[in-house]
Amino acid sequence: MLSALGPEPRTYRLNAIADCPVPIVAAIQGARFGAPVGRMGFPLALGETEGLFRLVGPSVSAELLIEGRLFDARTAREKGLVTRVVEAEDFEAAIAETVENICASGILAARSHKRQIRRLMRDAAPVTSAERMEVYGFAESDEYRRGVEAFLAKATRRAR
Repeated sequence: MLSALGPEPRTYRLNAIADCPVPIVAAIQGARFGAPVGRMGFPLALGETEGLFRLVGPSVSAELLIEGRLFDARTAREKGLVTRVVEAEDFEAAIAETVENICASGILAARSHKRQIRRLMRDAAPVTSAERMEVYGFAESDEYRRGVEAFLAKATRRAR
């Protein structure tokens, strides 16, 4: 079934999340991770396979796609599918801490880092001089000035 988003609606939604200029926290409780679509007789969409491949490489991609393996949270962490696993009783506190850490950083820096990571994930071409210089666009911002002042004063910075 095709939607108004086109033939790969999940890929579109995943790209929308990746392309969002602000950090996104995905907190998933009690999940298993996998893509057993082969068991149902069809392949994963190419855009989704590409994202998976760039995230975890060929071996883990093969485990998930060809074998149809499902991973618990700890195995997903070991394989590079998730960045953190916490005990159920620590779940809410871990989310709050993650959000607090993100909010303590500058939004311009977070946006730049997200853009850099996205660029490097999608394009294996060497970084250009223009791309290197683009990173320094923050240098004239109030956010940068406040951050340097806080650093020199040995203060905990609140960028926003």
